[in-house]
Amino acid sequence: MKHFFTAFLIVLAVFSPPLFAGGAANSDGFAQALSAYKAGDFSKAKALFLGITDFKSPEEKAYRNLLLANTCAATGDLELAKTAFPQAFESVPAGNEYPLASAFSGFCDANKLFSFELEYLEPFYAKNPQLLKGNSMLAYRYARALNECSKSARAREVLENLWRDFAADASAEGVDKILFDPSLTALLKDFAASNLPGGKPEIARLRAEILSGGKIGEIPENLSLGLALWLAQNTETVDTKAMESAVEASEGSAFAWKVLYFLAKKYFGEKEYALAFGFASRADTLSPDSIADTWGLKIFMGDCMRFMGRPKESVEYYAFVSRNPSCQGAAAAEALFKTGLAFYETQKYGEASYFFQYVVLAYPADEKWTPKSYYYGALSQVKLGNNLIAKNFLRDYLRRAKNRDSQIYRDIQALWSNIGFD
Repeated sequence: MKHFFTAFLIVLAVFSPPLFAGGAANSDGFAQALSAYKAGDFSKAKALFLGITDFKSPEEKAYRNLLLANTCAATGDLELAKTAFPQAFESVPAGNEYPLASAFSGFCDANKLFSFELEYLEPFYAKNPQLLKGNSMLAYRYARALNECSKSARAREVLENLWRDFAADASAEGVDKILFDPSLTALLKDFAASNLPGGKPEIARLRAEILSGGKIGEIPENLSLGLALWLAQNTETVDTKAMESAVEASEGSAFAWKVLYFLAKKYFGEKEYALAFGFASRADTLSPDSIADTWGLKIFMGDCMRFMGRPKESVEYYAFVSRNPSCQGAAAAEALFKTGLAFYETQKYGEASYFFQYVVLAYPADEKWTPKSYYYGALSQVKLGNNLIAKNFLRDYLRRAKNRDSQIYRDIQALWSNIGFD
């Protein structure tokens, strides 16, 4: 189960089976739905929850709405989730305010539904202010939504309270999330620099230094994964072996998958492709469900397979992105180009040419993958003995190209010149 859905396990912990005892058919249906939910079979759980229309008590309906909302989010049913979550907010089972806020804010944050998030969380947090003081991730997501909806003054207020409550807490991942968000960093940096907590706030001091963009001082021990990732990406001062060990101890962290992805790319750069794929696979199991956050990881896994000499598997990973309706533009263009490249590298030039032409036709404005598709599409036609088609294909690019100072333009121009008609 992905990290921002785990809070809903609390729902199951406080759920009282005797409440639904009595032998009625709906009780059996509820038990089946709960069983599927606990097993992680969210599609089955969603269908079963939707099938329950009569309720033995208001509590039963409240729990159904709560769990249905989460199963919709977990299965990527965006439209139904938009209906289910508001129903869940209508009557929240006692003790489940945090699980609902956590799952809903995680769902909205992943899908960038910021105005929808504020519509329900602004009044909800007004009634339950302790939630923001008790969880840094809730406070971060709320501040982000406020800022994205042009409520920067309120966002700044939430961030300042977040800093007061959690700046020195190494486990407060909501604080570390701010370090990767330039707009929130700008709102908080001055306040953080002048409001360090008392005692020995090494973690707070480091966070304030990062926020300010100034010199980084001594690195304290026992860093959070978020801080370790930021330092590794920006200063290369963190031992990657230590990062691997830290992930082992913190797989539930919101940063765990990003740290694993970082390590995977490091090993890929060292040509340790099998090791890179192993880390990427672990990252994939911990990553959010939103393809908007993870399409790059899927393509990377395809790259690992391709460099390991396993083109069939690489194409499957690329297809996961190129066939996803949510992945248009640069994501699909890259996936389709690399699909063509996988066929080209295995001398299947007809198939390769098809995908290169697809990129050219579907994404003519792309400035990275479309020019490369022209180049390799022409090479594919040359391999097939179609020199005239290849030459005309390149001529089309040379006529259309806007950036004629680029290396790819010069490469295509040279290739066009060198194609003969033997």
